[in-house]
Amino acid sequence: MNRREFIGAAAALTATTAHGGRRPYPARPYKNGIDLSIIAMGGIVVCGLSQEVASRRVAQAYDRGVELF
Repeated sequence: MNRREFIGAAAALTATTAHGGRRPYPARPYKNGIDLSIIAMGGIVVCGLSQEVASRRVAQAYDRGVELF
């Protein structure tokens, strides 16, 4: 993916996420024919939060199309 494609995908992400769309950005082929989103969420994002808050943030990310943690 080049810079232009990334910017286009980011714009699509912003527009579709605002309307609750699923997988608004490109996916990349992974093992066994599985497609994973190109956006990932690192664990450091929820480090130090309570379990309840961390679970809610992970669930929100998944609902918005993040599949790689």
